[in-house]
Amino acid sequence: MATQIILDTDILSAVMRKNPVAISKARHYLAEHGQFIFSVITRYEILRGLKANRMRLLLVAYAERGKMTRLISARQATRRERRQYEEGKN
Repeated sequence: MATQIILDTDILSAVMRKNPVAISKARHYLAEHGQFIFSVITRYEILRGLKANRMRLLLVAYAERGKMTRLISARQATRRERRQYEEGKN
């Protein structure tokens, strides 16, 4: 297995913004490794940035394995999910 790379916030942000170059590289990386790996700091920065910019609220599924966090899926929250989040009923 090839060396795994921890994605930083800028790269993950570019993937989330659907930057074509970042998407191409992400697909290549996923084909080789099967998953993204990023730190808890990157996770915090992404979530904090989304909240600060009032961007789309995403429902994110992830798994923590030791020191690594595996992103399973991310999608835009429904109106009901957004309302529950804003009311603090997560």
